[in-house]
Amino acid sequence: MSIKRVISATFAVCVLGGCAEDGPLDEAAEQVVEDAMPMLSADGNPPPGRYKAISEDDGTLIFEELRPDGTYVLSNAGGVPIEEGRWTQRSPEALCLRADRETADEICYVEQVGEDGVWRSTHPQTRAVSRIERISE
Repeated sequence: MSIKRVISATFAVCVLGGCAEDGPLDEAAEQVVEDAMPMLSADGNPPPGRYKAISEDDGTLIFEELRPDGTYVLSNAGGVPIEEGRWTQRSPEALCLRADRETADEICYVEQVGEDGVWRSTHPQTRAVSRIERISE
């Protein structure tokens, strides 16, 4: 059994048994739990896969590929790569991208599936909204 599984099991027993009630969990234990829990996209599936993003403003189409190794590629409608970088799914509502440029900041898009069943992603600064459609996993 790996040390990560031992720590996760110990942590679970402690939480259920109440042994962490005197103070906050230490950061290492929190990280182990975070690492053990798979993060999901807004659609409830694991993030890696291919997506279509269509701007609600002007209909611009971008293809997104989130790779299992934590890298991504954005391509235009013709399939030409326009950006590469690293992605992180912080929560089902927060997909964060950091382009492979020295001056690039991480951008965390606000993601949700609305009551109408449409998955939308909003840029946090520009408030631009795109409809997201998963093409494949």
